Amino acid sequence: MSRYNDYDLIRNKDIVIPFLDNSTIIKVDTEYGNSLNMFSDNKEVNDKVVIFVDWGDGSDEIFNIRSGSISHKYSVSGKFKVIIKHNRDVNLKFFDQPIITELIKLGTMPNYNGTFMQCENLNKLHNDCLDLNPYTKELINTFQNCYSLKTIPYNLLHKFYELENIDGLFNGCGLIEIPYNFLNNNFKLQSLNSTFKNTQITNLKSDLFKMNKEIINLKSCFAGSGVKNVEANIFDTLTKLKDASYLFCDCYSLETIPEDLFKYCTNLNYVTRMFYNAKSLKHFPLSTFKYNKRIFNDRYVLVGSGVNASQQIIW
Repeated sequence: MSRYNDYDLIRNKDIVIPFLDNSTIIKVDTEYGNSLNMFSDNKEVNDKVVIFVDWGDGSDEIFNIRSGSISHKYSVSGKFKVIIKHNRDVNLKFFDQPIITELIKLGTMPNYNGTFMQCENLNKLHNDCLDLNPYTKELINTFQNCYSLKTIPYNLLHKFYELENIDGLFNGCGLIEIPYNFLNNNFKLQSLNSTFKNTQITNLKSDLFKMNKEIINLKSCFAGSGVKNVEANIFDTLTKLKDASYLFCDCYSLETIPEDLFKYCTNLNYVTRMFYNAKSLKHFPLSTFKYNKRIFNDRYVLVGSGVNASQQIIW
């Protein structure tokens, strides 16, 4: 019999149970709904696990489940801090929860893929809110379509030196800028497919990828975003880059791109629809792909853009 079966012991005794030190903390606002739902997905765990939830309104519950929904209905209106203490083997998902407004702390879990996807009123990530395993390799679609999320802490990812894949991490968020030095500690990053897609970011600074020499995939990274200006030399460190297809697809506000944009990306293979529908782009430097001799997939690079048809011979 599990030593955690005595729930009164867990709730009332002042003892230390290691997994209870691992917690996820969020804030909710009943202006956006009166119930909070989360899904416990523990496919890799054979036994049921204990999850303790303080709902913030004076009530708390203990759940002993392997997988399934956990929910709470608020009988009074207000803003509440919810504390979820859980085993590190527990996967918690908060998909499509409009009641969540702030992430104070995200505890260690097996993966964070889609954890807060579609939480449309999540508007604040606290500093050091990601209390994850430092060996975390993936943060895929973690905050996808969090429309109200306009700013992020500059050091959000700084503790994760092993991070390799952040595909779709902020896809569909309301981000207006990428903080200075945001990716500086993520030396092993390889894939940023759709990472900043459909955001409101307007300016891409030249030092964005200066410490990310392992990047291979930037497919759709800024597609559909508000990018208006791309600073020179932004991709100079990306000598291993292979896929930049759809990179600026549907970037309607993009007006100019600098000369020699991919000069040092000598392994670049895929550029399909890179500037597709970039309607404000009137001039395309002939040096853009001058040094990229390995490109073999280059369909519709400038179709729908503002560049004259005669300029669509791109190298």
